[in-house]
Amino acid sequence: MKQRKQAKHLPDDQQVEGKLPWHKVRHVDEPADGQTKAAGKALAAAAPSLRRERNYGIDSMRILSMFYVLILHTLGAGGVLDNAAAGSFQYAVSWLMEIGAYGALNVFGLISGYVGYRPTPKEPGQPRRVLKISSYLSLWLEVVFYGVGCCLVYMVIAPGKVTGADVLRWVFPVSNGVYWFFTAYTGVFFVMPLLNLAVEHCDRRTTAVFLIVVFFVFSLFDTFFTRFDLEGGYSFTWLAMLYLIGAIVKKYRFSDYVKPPLALLGIVLMTLVSWGWLMSGFSFSVYDTDVAKDVLVSYTSPTILVMSVLYLIIGAQFKPSKTLTKIVKFLAPGAFAVYLINTQDYMWNVGMSDRFVWLASRPTILIILVTLGFSLVYVAACLLIDKARAWLFRLLRVPQATAALERGCRKSLGRGL
Repeated sequence: MKQRKQAKHLPDDQQVEGKLPWHKVRHVDEPADGQTKAAGKALAAAAPSLRRERNYGIDSMRILSMFYVLILHTLGAGGVLDNAAAGSFQYAVSWLMEIGAYGALNVFGLISGYVGYRPTPKEPGQPRRVLKISSYLSLWLEVVFYGVGCCLVYMVIAPGKVTGADVLRWVFPVSNGVYWFFTAYTGVFFVMPLLNLAVEHCDRRTTAVFLIVVFFVFSLFDTFFTRFDLEGGYSFTWLAMLYLIGAIVKKYRFSDYVKPPLALLGIVLMTLVSWGWLMSGFSFSVYDTDVAKDVLVSYTSPTILVMSVLYLIIGAQFKPSKTLTKIVKFLAPGAFAVYLINTQDYMWNVGMSDRFVWLASRPTILIILVTLGFSLVYVAACLLIDKARAWLFRLLRVPQATAALERGCRKSLGRGL
């Protein structure tokens, strides 16, 4: 049974506006045909500062978050946290690393809102694209590829352990809920148009009220009393809230007000608060509800939520060097593959579940080095594997096929889809 659930990579259609106020920024898409196409090109040429530009700081945060996911799984599912002696230095340091990396899921959810939100286009020749169907189809095919592929690999490793029914289960990932994050993201994907409209048309006051409600009701209150079925963050509802927060951070340019040094200070503070509560062993009961010492070690925890938002703000401001940009550009598209390979049931049982119990009693420095080293190597290997998967998809013309399906849907259901 998985001790820690994970985060996932989200679609690649991210963009960041220029330096104009959010309400004046317009995205320039190249229209489909005729005079509107010419108008769109003319507008793009007249306003180059409004062209979409990929934010490699956000991509860098995507990769960092996946590295954090591996740290979480190595220490949690790997058995280090459960087997380190309570009160020992190994126990304290292991939990400090765990909590420091715990914002990984939230960061992915926030990124989905940050890159998915854009104001309604109003210039000539800018059709409103409500859903990018080809992006989701590509994502779904990638999920199936790794789910079935890992089954086939395990059939070679352990003959007779995998049946045809097992393989078929991974062909329908959402129906069978084999990847919880992808299942939740599927729900968010189909309500993204409504979420974007809500963010776009809410004024500052309403937006502020929403953020206050999320923090005090759905984060702080539910962390202690668990009354809203958020399942500790492993749910569609929480992922949708993260999407909205990420979109709000983008719309109101939070990065203009919180600079990286302050954000880093906040991350350290939130980490220490959660870790300090856990180390104190403080627990209590109130209104027939038991509040455990690890109550703040949760995706919905207010400390973890604030930490995650601060990571997003840092990513939005981070400007990698030309060399680092090339590396990020090369690696970032494969971040989702790390999640898919790591959490596939058979790969999980072979390479993760209780595989690091032996590490719990070793010197603290060894715990740190093995955890960080294994996580780094694992992420790097998966990113390289995904390069081969991407090459195969291009060879099979998968991008063209998904684009054709999207055009067919738009033709049948309307260009506003």
